[in-house]
Amino acid sequence: MYVRGQCLNLNSYKILLDGLHKSKHLEETIEFFQKVRLCKGGKLKTAQQLFQHLFVNSYQLDVKTYFAMISGLCKNGLFDGVMILLLEMDKKVAPLT
Repeated sequence: MYVRGQCLNLNSYKILLDGLHKSKHLEETIEFFQKVRLCKGGKLKTAQQLFQHLFVNSYQLDVKTYFAMISGLCKNGLFDGVMILLLEMDKKVAPLT
């Protein structure tokens, strides 16, 4: 879609992520999410929706994925969200010691 000059929307990203995940390409799924870099592109709301979609659908999120989201929240001054994600990451991925 980018080749034709069209931007992907949230549903397009979800379809791509679901396809990668269902075909058991977990590494590629996480890499794709990280490459999207919506937080850095000023699209925090879309990034939050994608992150939530991954979380709700039991994707195995890694530390890099959490930090990408945390970085976007910090840049937008949403520190309550940062604390929530840090606590969540502590429980599910890597203990904060």
